[in-house]
Amino acid sequence: MLVLAAPVLLRPYYESRLFLHSAREGLAKGDVDGAITAYRSSISWRTPYNSFAAESSHELFILCRQESRASAVRLECLEQLKRGLFVSRSMWWFLPGAWNGVPIEQVENEMTLLAPTPSSIVREAHAPTVNFPFQVVAQLFFWSWIGMVFFTIWSEFDRTGTIKKSSRLPFAAKLLSCITLFGGWLASLTWA
Repeated sequence: MLVLAAPVLLRPYYESRLFLHSAREGLAKGDVDGAITAYRSSISWRTPYNSFAAESSHELFILCRQESRASAVRLECLEQLKRGLFVSRSMWWFLPGAWNGVPIEQVENEMTLLAPTPSSIVREAHAPTVNFPFQVVAQLFFWSWIGMVFFTIWSEFDRTGTIKKSSRLPFAAKLLSCITLFGGWLASLTWA
């Protein structure tokens, strides 16, 4: 099971590291806008104990505090840092030492110091609308689909891997059920 979960668990570290190196290369070449975007992308992959995302947040925060930069660029750095922190992919922040990066409160304090009237410079994106009933329906379709796939495999094949001759429900009906449940899952995801 751990072998199957390894790609899912390791991807945030890989992606965060990749974007961190991309941001450093962009800064070295003088592409500040590209570096800011890469830093934000690296931060958005933050998971507990992800040092690459933490480094990205610190480097982007240092970039936004450089007095030599224009205030619009500094504010853009702070805004992208805040967005990166808000779109993070983890909910395990109660673990001790899970995040060693820049705290969101520090970013918001710095934003108020730099732009006391945020409506004129920084425009916050609207919160996404989520249709929770369709999310529940999507979960039901997904797990039903998974169950039907396992049931089809279990009921249609014997231990040697050959197809069983007798079955209460024909294979075509099981296959149609699998396809219908999969389609219902995809449809409910689009409406969620």
